[in-house]
Amino acid sequence: MVPLLAQPAQAQGAITSPAAGVICDQAGPTCYDKQGPSIGLTQTYFGSIAANRLSSELGNRPQANDFRLSNGAVCDSRAATCWSDGWQRAQMAPNLT
Repeated sequence: MVPLLAQPAQAQGAITSPAAGVICDQAGPTCYDKQGPSIGLTQTYFGSIAANRLSSELGNRPQANDFRLSNGAVCDSRAATCWSDGWQRAQMAPNLT
């Protein structure tokens, strides 16, 4: 398993950004890119078990455009924007967007 902090990351609790355009949620453990949850990025940063879990989860439901991180932030992959106040979407989170 490759450590999550293998590259410089901006940390926010259990949320990190190990590379530009990548958000990883250690509580998931899942990594996201601009299209939403990413099996490949999840495998890179959390290993095969996490990637297989995510693959199973995604196979059982349609791809969601919105997803919630463990810190309560909500991200919209269509708008490439995250909000720190969750579903209220009033407080943009520039460090996650």
